[in-house]
Amino acid sequence: WTCIDDILKLSQEPKYQDSTIICQDGKYKVNSFLLSVVFPEIFLQLEMEDSVLIMPDTILDSIKTFFKSIT
Repeated sequence: WTCIDDILKLSQEPKYQDSTIICQDGKYKVNSFLLSVVFPEIFLQLEMEDSVLIMPDTILDSIKTFFKSIT
């Protein structure tokens, strides 16, 4: 049992995906805790619940691939 494994597993459940990344070709729901770990400086400026991060120069598949590689 490790806490990190549990956090990563729970972050994949839709009920814990409370933030959205909007890319050039779609949206990606993600857990706010995980988002804050990946983008700490940006996340400090966002509200804690239902945050939206707009990344217009980013393709949705690259975001999906990135988050899949860390979870």
